[in-house]
Amino acid sequence: MKMFILSILVAFLYHLIKAQFKSIFLDILIFSFVITSHLIFSYYFLPIELLIGLSGANILYTIFKKLKDKKTMKDFMKYFIIGIGEVNFLTYLIYMCMSLAPLFHIFIIGAEVSSGKMVIIILSLLWGLFLTFARIYSKLLK
Repeated sequence: MKMFILSILVAFLYHLIKAQFKSIFLDILIFSFVITSHLIFSYYFLPIELLIGLSGANILYTIFKKLKDKKTMKDFMKYFIIGIGEVNFLTYLIYMCMSLAPLFHIFIIGAEVSSGKMVIIILSLLWGLFLTFARIYSKLLK
């Protein structure tokens, strides 16, 4: 219960500080300081994890909002997908093998399926579909 209350307090303080300064540099400073200390000292503390998530989400939100304001978001996503699809064929095959590895592990080796493995299977299949879509999309626009 203390951890939950402390997490709410950290989120509220972050919101107050963010409303006062309204700067992306503050988010970058908080995110880089907290993530660096988290990686150096290797700890798990829910309020700090919450602070990392809030500052990182605000950084991404600000960047995408600025891209959208410049009307370049559509072009950014188009060229992002084309760039992923233009990997050479050997790299594409390696990525697809990595994507299909969880299915191989379950169906060929016969490992038991848990909820965590199901999430990994779904994410890897989505990654494989995205790679295939990006490859086709980049070939069509060339």
